[in-house]
Amino acid sequence: RAHGADLRSRVACLLEAEPGPQAATGAWRRAKRNALDLAAQAGRVGRTVGGGGGGEQGSGLAAAFAAEAARRSTPTLEAQVETVGALLSGGYFDRIAQRQPGKENTFSLSNGRGASFAAAAEPLASAEYLVCLSLDGGDKRSARIHLAAPLSLSELRAALAGSAIRWSDDIFVAPSDGSVRARRVERLGALILSQEPLPTPPPEQARPLLLSLLRERGLRRALFGGERGVTHPALELIARVRLLRALDPKGGWPVWDEAGVMAGAGG
Repeated sequence: RAHGADLRSRVACLLEAEPGPQAATGAWRRAKRNALDLAAQAGRVGRTVGGGGGGEQGSGLAAAFAAEAARRSTPTLEAQVETVGALLSGGYFDRIAQRQPGKENTFSLSNGRGASFAAAAEPLASAEYLVCLSLDGGDKRSARIHLAAPLSLSELRAALAGSAIRWSDDIFVAPSDGSVRARRVERLGALILSQEPLPTPPPEQARPLLLSLLRERGLRRALFGGERGVTHPALELIARVRLLRALDPKGGWPVWDEAGVMAGAGG
């Protein structure tokens, strides 16, 4: 929660009988209550997974958790909580949060919404990935995170690979220069976990995308400039042909304008 206590301090509260002499009793009690909530939710998910109700996703998650437990010679509460994020991700895969690059306390959720903690000083606000167990905000675009557990990308892949995590090959128009490119994308819902470039798509694959973009956005919105203030080469060519036609009306120059190009698109 946004009380300044991260997951480690919450776990520590369960391992100590009383707070230290310098600790604030109220904050200690809140942190302990949060840790108990987290442990209870982990236990419920663990029982569901163990019962086989989760299908392939559940069996993979149970196997990963069992392997981690076997790896540790002394399975203390601290050791179990280190893997709680991976365990809970199977039950809350629609609430996986990915921190937006270069931003603190600004997350994107796998269900397409945004999320943040109430306090920017929350230690988990700098985590790369979270499992959000308690959210509010109703149907608002951005939710408030009340209770979450951190996890790494490798833990997320181990828990959800082959189930909620999908790979796809995408063809898209790059906003920087309007070129058609291809990439292989690893996704979890609305989140992009990783991507790698693929060879330039052949014309027969690029053409339908460009025509669809032209019809949807119009010529000027579809043809992006390379750098700010730089005109797209296609628009520059249209302007040059129009100038030549004006200077040499009998030269047989084609009637190129935006309306004509749009009308002939796909012809």
